[in-house]
Amino acid sequence: MARRAGVTAQADGREQEGCPASAALELLGRKWTGYILWTLFDGPRRYTEILHAVPGITDRVLSVRLKELERAGIVTRRQFEEIPARVEYSLTPRGLDLAPIIEEMARWSGRWGGRPAGPAVRRR
Repeated sequence: MARRAGVTAQADGREQEGCPASAALELLGRKWTGYILWTLFDGPRRYTEILHAVPGITDRVLSVRLKELERAGIVTRRQFEEIPARVEYSLTPRGLDLAPIIEEMARWSGRWGGRPAGPAVRRR
């Protein structure tokens, strides 16, 4: 992929405006999404397990985020025919592919997240 001022040339010759990672950034940049995915990297979880594992998230926001992640093909919802009803959420192969990205973001956060920003450095 060749890059020039604000335009990315795709392999098929088409040009795309803006950042080529915008879809991933939009998804992962939503509040609580990273926490939810981090929790699911350990395996399938019930709704209440996710709710308790993500401090500060509300019931409503968790429900909305899980639905968004389902629509994006990142999370799958499995309902068991039991009484009481049991629902588990797990990562799809697409969701599991995010593990190295989120782990790298965690590493970066550990190194730089708590530090004040220095002078701006512009890449050429």
